[in-house]
Amino acid sequence: MSTICDDLRAAILQAAMQGKLTKQLPEDGDAKDLLERIKAKKATKRKVAKTITEHDQLFDIPSSWQWARFGEIVDFNMGKTPPRAEASYWGNDIPWISIADMPDGEVLLTTKEKISNKAFVDKFKSKICPKETLIMSFKLTVGRCSILGIDAVYNEAIISINPVIDDGFAFRNYLKNMLPYLSNYGETKDAIKGRTLNSDSLNNLLIPVPPLAEQKRIVKKVDELMARVTDLEKSADALASLKSHYPDEMRASLLQAAMQGKLTKQLPEDGNAEDLLEEIKAEKEKLIAEGKIKKQKPLASIIDDETPFSIPENWKWTRLADLFQFINGDRGKNYPSKNKLHASGEIPFISAINMQNGTIREDNLLYADKPTYDKLGSGKLNKDDFVICIRGSLGKYCKYPYKLGAIASSLIIARKYSGHILDDYIEAYLQSPLLINEIHDKDNGTAQPNLSAADFMNFLIPIPPFAEQKRIAERLGTLMQNINVVGDLIASE
Repeated sequence: MSTICDDLRAAILQAAMQGKLTKQLPEDGDAKDLLERIKAKKATKRKVAKTITEHDQLFDIPSSWQWARFGEIVDFNMGKTPPRAEASYWGNDIPWISIADMPDGEVLLTTKEKISNKAFVDKFKSKICPKETLIMSFKLTVGRCSILGIDAVYNEAIISINPVIDDGFAFRNYLKNMLPYLSNYGETKDAIKGRTLNSDSLNNLLIPVPPLAEQKRIVKKVDELMARVTDLEKSADALASLKSHYPDEMRASLLQAAMQGKLTKQLPEDGNAEDLLEEIKAEKEKLIAEGKIKKQKPLASIIDDETPFSIPENWKWTRLADLFQFINGDRGKNYPSKNKLHASGEIPFISAINMQNGTIREDNLLYADKPTYDKLGSGKLNKDDFVICIRGSLGKYCKYPYKLGAIASSLIIARKYSGHILDDYIEAYLQSPLLINEIHDKDNGTAQPNLSAADFMNFLIPIPPFAEQKRIAERLGTLMQNINVVGDLIASE
């Protein structure tokens, strides 16, 4: 019976084979060039593989990848079993591999049987399969792969695989991960003890081929994800916890790592966040001078004891009020009662129930007409404002997508002073354990959770240079997408 972890591994590998775990980078080139180099270099001339038609292709792959036949991209050789009746062929000289010796996807370090030097000369022509070679079973247990940790020979149900062109074992390791699944798409035949491939069906196996540089990234990503799955598999309790809490805990861990500068490298060319904050301050002062915003009271200096963790040297702690103008909802006589709002209309009137997953739900929106909106003294929204709940569902937020709008009294508007802070980085902060912990510290603890706007404005946020903000957002986007794939799989179990 399939387990959650089996399904997770299958989903990870399927995503990897379709180019969904990695970015396709222009500098990687095109796999078509790689296949041309392989064709020019290939030594072993096997029976010509079948031409690949669009109908043959197993699934969609990125445009920079190519489909190829197994026999076109590797040299493979089948093993032998010396006659059992010949006692002189069996001894204690050369390790001889059977399928039972092969650890699935791991390094093979020992065998149950060995052959004699006589068998090695007579039957294997003194040709050893060297350490680091990829081997695969193609009979009975089709697609089991191991990497040799010793020099050895192997039986007739196993092939050794040598990519024609490789780079630091990238192609070998890519095939090690993919062949257990791709080999089962091959044309197998019934045998007495199970299903089997033959030389022709091996030759014609379909392989999605990425550029070598991307193969390295795929292998690294697959190894990371598989290690995570293996760790979770070690305990039944861990699996139960996975179903209950994953992917929420993983998302929280990644967001916290992002806030601490642990997801990205700090590059000298990025500069210093202190300079960025000075630019924001200048833009804020310009808005004050133009009468577009009011001057606020000086903010308290940030002391070391106040910061919850260390950040990179070129980052800077600051308060939210240094980055945003905060605007309360109208709480006066012109605040619209429910009978002033309608199920359809001109201008959305936003409350906490309208916000979900960082955006606006459209199925339960209420609208204010223009005269009602015009009477409001505060709480008027602009496109791309952040809306944050400070009563009830504390910290719930959205990025406002429409041209006009207004907020309920339980919400506040955070409007950026400057474009020097990336919206995607702000959204990561708004979802992070850092903000959640600050909210809990300031929550009044009553039956109706309540947070003052003044407290929220004084919360701390770590600011990286703008270029690193972009890298953090890109890195989080990729990782969150992978977590969502895994989380959907768990939820369906």
